[in-house]
Amino acid sequence: MFKALYYTRKALNSKPENKVPYVLKTIESFGLKRFNKEKERFLSVKQNKNILKFNLKDLLSDYDNLKKLPDGSLGKEFYYKMYNNEIDFARFLLQTKSYSSSYESREIILHDLYHLLFEYNTTQNGEFSAVYTQYLQGGYDGLKVISLYGLIFVIIKNPKKIFKALRLIKEVKKRQLGLKVKDYPFEYNLATPIKFVREEIGIQPMNNFLKSAMKEGHND
Repeated sequence: MFKALYYTRKALNSKPENKVPYVLKTIESFGLKRFNKEKERFLSVKQNKNILKFNLKDLLSDYDNLKKLPDGSLGKEFYYKMYNNEIDFARFLLQTKSYSSSYESREIILHDLYHLLFEYNTTQNGEFSAVYTQYLQGGYDGLKVISLYGLIFVIIKNPKKIFKALRLIKEVKKRQLGLKVKDYPFEYNLATPIKFVREEIGIQPMNNFLKSAMKEGHND
């Protein structure tokens, strides 16, 4: 437990391009039982098995191709997001190469798609929202610990934010209820307008509370 909390704190306090090793260490500390159960569900669907024939990590790291996609498309918007956040995606991919199975690889890359699709930024509240959403969608147990620890850290720094933090947990959870984001065939839809992708998945626009929450805190 102490090791997991140590790695969690390191992940929260590191620059975006240096977070990955600490996140993976935290995930490993809490086991993979829940994750493996969701993996079995995913692989039981024939369409999902076909999705994994394509490597989403490779597709989303091909910046030359993403730049050529239509403006407003999923792939083009992903490119803009990664470029504007100044994340060294190639380095990120090298850090995650040990997770070579297609499902695990896809699960890691999905984190940035949760940011993009739900419009959660990289402030503390935005990172919590993306990580917690990924956990609720069947991600690793360690993701819940990382997300809640980060929120507790915010509350400790400013106790007056406790009620906003509790509201944030509620709103993030409610927004993803009933959705199966990881089942969406992103691999086939990089040229699809992102607004259509959100509609097909069923992602509703952020309410005023979430919009306000994304403006609070500081960027990583």
